[in-house]
Amino acid sequence: MLRRFFRLGVQVPAAVTAIQLSDRVLLLSTVALPFLLFWFHSKYLWIGLILLSGLMVHFWRRDFVLFAHASFWPMFYVGLLCLTWPLSLVVPLGVYLVLYAGWSRFRGATNWLVSGHFTSATVMWTIPSVLISSGSLLAWVFLFRPDLSDLARMVPPGGPIMLLLIGIVFSVCNAIWEEFILKGIAWNSLEKVFRRSWAVNSGQAAFFGAMHIGGFPRGGIGVLMAVIYGFVLGIIRKESHGLLAPIVTHIFADATIFLILYFISIGALPVR
Repeated sequence: MLRRFFRLGVQVPAAVTAIQLSDRVLLLSTVALPFLLFWFHSKYLWIGLILLSGLMVHFWRRDFVLFAHASFWPMFYVGLLCLTWPLSLVVPLGVYLVLYAGWSRFRGATNWLVSGHFTSATVMWTIPSVLISSGSLLAWVFLFRPDLSDLARMVPPGGPIMLLLIGIVFSVCNAIWEEFILKGIAWNSLEKVFRRSWAVNSGQAAFFGAMHIGGFPRGGIGVLMAVIYGFVLGIIRKESHGLLAPIVTHIFADATIFLILYFISIGALPVR
């Protein structure tokens, strides 16, 4: 089903249209605003929604392509503002995917949903990334002993088969929606902002890190780990020319996270 959905997009080189510096700055601001919600909590956050609404009006009047590249981020902002995880990611992404699937002009203007392929270079990045990321997550838990009790409480009780199914669903779904947002929609938008692929990758990696300030891994060290990991996934995305390889790589890290949280939930790993 996922492979069939990927066929909605056709892999084409990134557009090299000239965009004014002011529009590039405004588009970058549009992409970045929702990620500030992971760091700041204030009753004045609704101001960001007003800013995003104004930016969308500007892009609509200015250029439909810019409007299409900016359209997900107000939805994401509202989701983060009003919903809890995972609905805060799933609902905006679901609405956006319906728009992407049903509006051919919109899909042609963005065209980010491509699977890519596993090349030898992709595999050479993927296998070490799986091993190092899982080892790093375990090392982070044992060395820093973070308080993960809030996340461990989310692991439901159940027998081995039920836990296996829940672990698979969490690992696959979390990897898909995070990579759709970061290596798909954000990457696609940042290609309109930056002219260099390393800058595009650095931008989405920074956003990936911002999402983990209260996640797993968390805190300053966790954000740094997530930034590095997000950058490596970005290299895999670039080498594979699509989303399938980074999603598969990401699944293994999420499976490691689920196992760690499970062992914390049953008392096999200590929490503060």
